[in-house]
Amino acid sequence: MNIGQGKVFERPQGGAFLGTIIDVVDMPQQPTKYGPKDKIRVLWVLSHINGAPYLDKEGQPFTIAGFYNATQTDNSHLTKALRQILQAQPPLITNTEDLTRLLLGRSNQLFLTQEPDQRKQGEFVTFVAGISPLPVGVVPPQAPAGFVRSINKPKTQAGPNGQPVQTYAQRPGTPAQPNNVSFNQTPKATVSTASGPEAF
Repeated sequence: MNIGQGKVFERPQGGAFLGTIIDVVDMPQQPTKYGPKDKIRVLWVLSHINGAPYLDKEGQPFTIAGFYNATQTDNSHLTKALRQILQAQPPLITNTEDLTRLLLGRSNQLFLTQEPDQRKQGEFVTFVAGISPLPVGVVPPQAPAGFVRSINKPKTQAGPNGQPVQTYAQRPGTPAQPNNVSFNQTPKATVSTASGPEAF
């Protein structure tokens, strides 16, 4: 019997790419060195700057995620990213449903950087370092065929008799329900709107 080593996930290289936002995901109460923080993950699908597909070894389009504290202040990373994505001052956002409506399907030019992975020696991680408008005349990438947003993916859990059962955040084929990370309500992830620098 062979012992598997797990899948090695390819990461996009550093450089300039086109990106389209294909998902916005709630990440409530994520551990940080400052205690649990509500976060938001924004997922882009990438293509080369000339619009050609940017594919991994399995022929799938590369994606890149940005992780942001659910805080909309003048100096927060989320607000800075929104300004770059929208090329304007973002509106006041109070929950992830509003943020999703604002961002889903938007395309920009992305500048990616690679840095050594602090947790895995010899490996690198890729970050979104900057976001700018699309160059004139290029066709941005679209969500891959069969792509399912995180909120719509089935989750497996134990059923009444211990058997695995797939559950859905919403039933397949029904209209999208809101992600419920709220920017100013406490039950779920909260995006505060107070002034001040953001702590990670």
